Formats: sequence, C-alpha cells, structure tokens
Amino acid sequence: GGSKGFGAFIADQTSRGVKLGLSTEAAERLARFYGSNVGSLHQIMKDRKQEQVQSGLPLELFASLEYALNEEMTFTPMDFWIRRTGALFFDISRVYRWKEAVHAWMGKRLNWTEAQSSSYKAELDAGLEAA
Repeated sequence: GGSKGFGAFIADQTSRGVKLGLSTEAAERLARFYGSNVGSLHQIMKDRKQEQVQSGLPLELFASLEYALNEEMTFTPMDFWIRRTGALFFDISRVYRWKEAVHAWMGKRLNWTEAQSSSYKAELDAGLEAA
C-alpha cells in the first residue's frame, strides 16, 4: 500500500507478532526493521518454537538470527551483530547480554570447528572492545 498504508501495515504486523508471543514493542520493532520481510520472521516463530526454546534466546532474537542465517548469508557473530542487526553500534548491552547464547546457537547450526568457534569469539570480543 505504499507510504499511505505504512501505518496500517505496521499495526497489522505488530498485532501478528503479539499473537505469536512477542511484546508489542518487540513486534513493532521487527515490523519496522524488516518491513515486508517480517512475515518470514513470523513463520520462523510459528514453525520453530521448540528450537527457540532450546536455543535459550528470546523469541525476537531467535527469529532475527534464524532469518540472518537462512536469508542473509550470515556466518559469524560479528556479521550478525554489526551488519544484520546494528546492535554492536546501537544496542551494545544487548550484545553483551546475548553474545554467548548467539555464539552457541550459531556454532551448533553452522557446525563450527573448535578453531572457528575460538576465532569468531575473539573477533567479537575485539569488536566489543573497540566499540
């Protein structure tokens, strides 16, 4: 619906996200950040609830991470936290809070070796120090 329909789109997608278990704030944040792709994140939330629980990640973060892994060719935590979410620059406390769980889930999903895991952890720690 273009710019005239933007408000209605955000309201509709926020409502859908809330029905899937997100807070109103988280649902709106995803709708604004992902735009017309937010439906893909909603589908992840519907289809992969058990994995989300196993990951230890909140629903919003799990959906964003899975979307990044499946649709945005994300391979490292630095890529996720900088290029896919911007959190390293704009929400660093979120990175500190969830970096271990994100790292563990990515390692499991991408079958990292111990060397890869150590390298990616060191890269993120250096990025956090620099930020």
